[in-house]
Amino acid sequence: MTELRTINLDMDGTFVDLYGVDGWLDCLLNKDTTPYEVARPLVNFSALARVLNNRQKKGYTINVISWTAKVDDDDFNARVAIAKLNYLAKRLPSVHFDNIFIVPYGTPKHQLAQGYLFDDEEPNRKAWGEGAYNVENLIDQIKKLAWQIKSSNGIIRYKEREVNTMRDIKIEITCPFCGAIHFVEVAERDYNAWWNGELAQRAFPYLSATEREQLISQVCPKCQESIFGGEDDE
Repeated sequence: MTELRTINLDMDGTFVDLYGVDGWLDCLLNKDTTPYEVARPLVNFSALARVLNNRQKKGYTINVISWTAKVDDDDFNARVAIAKLNYLAKRLPSVHFDNIFIVPYGTPKHQLAQGYLFDDEEPNRKAWGEGAYNVENLIDQIKKLAWQIKSSNGIIRYKEREVNTMRDIKIEITCPFCGAIHFVEVAERDYNAWWNGELAQRAFPYLSATEREQLISQVCPKCQESIFGGEDDE
């Protein structure tokens, strides 16, 4: 069996909310790149960066495949490409993408790379074929790729991991924001696996998202509520 080891991410509508920018279409028709510069994230960028960096550590190649504008103007599209590159550098500075393909609108993405594709447009997913995913719950879907292997007959299977729910150690943590001391109880075996590079969601499937975040960032539940608005990945 061989593992699928390349993750390809579309940008607009996938993790960047280009279409949520007021007047985005008028700007593009007037050859104004502002929407590409100010678009808000569609996901938590800190969480996205963590999971992408974790995948790279595990040997995955991380690519961006994104189109320029649907405008027939080479000079404008060159500026769009620069705006997208600057956006990635500014918003995801800790992620060192292996390849960034900013290509003319309509370029078949399956001709540029293989592996997994995360794209909000169904025609792109259909053209890509196996390994193409919608962008709902994007971060969770990328996390789950850690378990996927592809057999010689093309069937996607999952690596199973025994779950140890005996929490035999208590981790003391000091919140970097408020200074509160808080605790998370886990199985020592699972803690050692996480410390040596295992993804927290896989090492501690019995913990809540809040508890896992306590281990990852040391931020207490109260400050998580204040910072992240109480969102949970369960």
